[in-house]
Amino acid sequence: MLSMRLKQARKRKNLTQQDLAERVLTKKTTISNYETGYSTPSNTMLVDLANALGVTTDYLLGRVDSPTEYKCEKDDINDGNRRELLHEVEKLNEADVKLLKLLVQRMLKE
Repeated sequence: MLSMRLKQARKRKNLTQQDLAERVLTKKTTISNYETGYSTPSNTMLVDLANALGVTTDYLLGRVDSPTEYKCEKDDINDGNRRELLHEVEKLNEADVKLLKLLVQRMLKE
């Protein structure tokens, strides 16, 4: 599913494999390997690819059919503020995600 979705999203953006590779700081052969299913991206690379293509990781992974929709366990998570927050969190690097997680945990304890 990932290989197909990645290729579709890249083509919708009218990008070559080389163009996408440059945007995510990798090689064209790496993108080709992802698109053929020969290899799979790391979680960090998956986020970078989604950001470069303007889609969600859920879309690339086949969890949702809409490129901008998130799959959430709770129905109320799709309300405006929470959905916007999830979209912004997806843009954070790993260190910032860990910091945010600690902050949320502290807020929940208070």
